[in-house]
Amino acid sequence: MKLNRNIKPQQGNKINFDPPHFHKFKLNNRLEVYFIPKTELPIVRINLVLNCGSRYDPVNLKGLTNLVSMC
Repeated sequence: MKLNRNIKPQQGNKINFDPPHFHKFKLNNRLEVYFIPKTELPIVRINLVLNCGSRYDPVNLKGLTNLVSMC
């Protein structure tokens, strides 16, 4: 099968998407929390995303984030 990349494909149907409403707050340790309540099932899901990498290493502790990432 050979594709002709010079022909623009037909546009599909419009997809209606409403992003979920979320709550945002900051903890005392400056950690930002984004909370999306879902009440359909009695389940809790947590994703933790941290700013990390060598650019966040303290001046006197070079390599700290690399070491901690191995734990």
